[in-house]
Amino acid sequence: MFGASKFRGLSLLLIMMIGCLLPCAAGTDDRDGIKAGIRDSTVEMRRALRRGDAERLTGYYTEDAEIYGLGQACIKGREQILNHMRYMIERGVARFESDVEEIIYSEDSAVEIGHSYFYDRDENRIGTSRHLTVWKMVKGTWRIHRTFTNR
Repeated sequence: MFGASKFRGLSLLLIMMIGCLLPCAAGTDDRDGIKAGIRDSTVEMRRALRRGDAERLTGYYTEDAEIYGLGQACIKGREQILNHMRYMIERGVARFESDVEEIIYSEDSAVEIGHSYFYDRDENRIGTSRHLTVWKMVKGTWRIHRTFTNR
């Protein structure tokens, strides 16, 4: 489990990341386009999960992406993320939804803050988490670069 000092360190890192994006956000003219691009990537990720396609789902992460869950080891890079996605699918995760509370934009990155809800094939909710996700534009597609969750 995270000790208090590790949690404070992670919190400080997140504040610094958001602080770096804020000055850029004021100059971003294409907020609707950025939001639509992230929404499109999320829709494709949902389709891949619904089909049980862990490889396609993992393709929406950057090559050096990292997933941080509270009290869990960091999942680093596409190979580990692919294994994690396969595990989730095997455990019955078939769909996810997100309630996005806020997106902070820059030209080629964005920070999304919200809640995620996970469902099985029978549409039973099997998990809920709060998330902070850093998106990055890579080769014309919005991809997840970092995700921090409380689960």
